[in-house]
Amino acid sequence: MKIDRHNKWSQEELNIIKEYGGIKTTKELCGLLPSRTEGSIISKKCQLGVRLSSSVRGRLSSSLVYGVGVNDLADDPDYVSKIYDSSVGKIVWRCPFYSKWTGILRRCYNETERHRWPQYEGCTVIKEWHKFSNFKKWMESKNWEDKHIDKDIIVSGNKIYGPEFCVFVSQPINNLLLTNDKTRGKYPMGVTWKNKQKKFEAKLSIENRTKSLGLFETPEEASQVYNIARSNYIVDVANNLTLEDASDIKKTKEGLLRHVNLL
Repeated sequence: MKIDRHNKWSQEELNIIKEYGGIKTTKELCGLLPSRTEGSIISKKCQLGVRLSSSVRGRLSSSLVYGVGVNDLADDPDYVSKIYDSSVGKIVWRCPFYSKWTGILRRCYNETERHRWPQYEGCTVIKEWHKFSNFKKWMESKNWEDKHIDKDIIVSGNKIYGPEFCVFVSQPINNLLLTNDKTRGKYPMGVTWKNKQKKFEAKLSIENRTKSLGLFETPEEASQVYNIARSNYIVDVANNLTLEDASDIKKTKEGLLRHVNLL
């Protein structure tokens, strides 16, 4: 395990940064500075004003993330991707912008993810967001903390990740429109068979609690009651959104109400 020394940088180490910092990547510099971590090297380059040459940046850009993404901030001394704490021997912080960016690229372009989550089949990321710096700039302008990026609240059935379609929402809002097609079984959404009573029950999940809406003779009757209750609940949520719920209250509210009209 590499342990970053807490003592001052030696002149020899500084000379290595000055001589090779513009022509070698951080990982390559780690080979020349075996007792320094990537984070400390990037920090020192920033202090010394050492930047990568355009040719090296071009080489880094040729390594695509999930076949399409370009991390154009790789090895930028002004950008920190992660923080390594040598006292505990592990990474204690990762860039939330990079994590969100790689997340949407993975859902759209990683074969394993598409097989695991078929709802992402056919999803794409707009070309502008193939470049990490563009996505990061957009995300920085939003109220994103403790929220998930959502692509289909604003436009139902949307398959494109881009600034026109995406909004950051809390976990409860993100789950609000889930249909659970793979797990709900043969009955309509919100309907289960109660073998003891020999009837169909309609149930609605509200804030992680399940509320029974009654027992019915047919799944169609139960489904009708469920759909009405669910629509009313979504309308109530839409009319009471706060900045803790969504980065853009107006767009999220309009999107949720459009979904109600489609139910």
